[in-house]
Amino acid sequence: MSNKSKRNRAGGSSRSDSKTVDGILNAYGRVGWWHADEHGWSLQPAPTGLLWGDEPADIMDEALDKISAAFKAEWGRTPTRDELVSGVLFSCLNGIG
Repeated sequence: MSNKSKRNRAGGSSRSDSKTVDGILNAYGRVGWWHADEHGWSLQPAPTGLLWGDEPADIMDEALDKISAAFKAEWGRTPTRDELVSGVLFSCLNGIG
């Protein structure tokens, strides 16, 4: 299952369901952004202190596809969740985030 399919299954938004997003979320008056929780579930009904949106999700999808391709080429498998989390933390702690 692609990352986009997982995001939509988990309640994430796509531009085609902006009416739903607009009705549930827009505490900030911005379509394409939503409240999320610490587990990655999106479209939470009240402010959670965590935001995510269509554009960052699309960027992340592209990056994850590239990371998965690199792992497959070198190791013959996709990265584990723990490897992804560790890699994001590594990158953030080294000046990216």
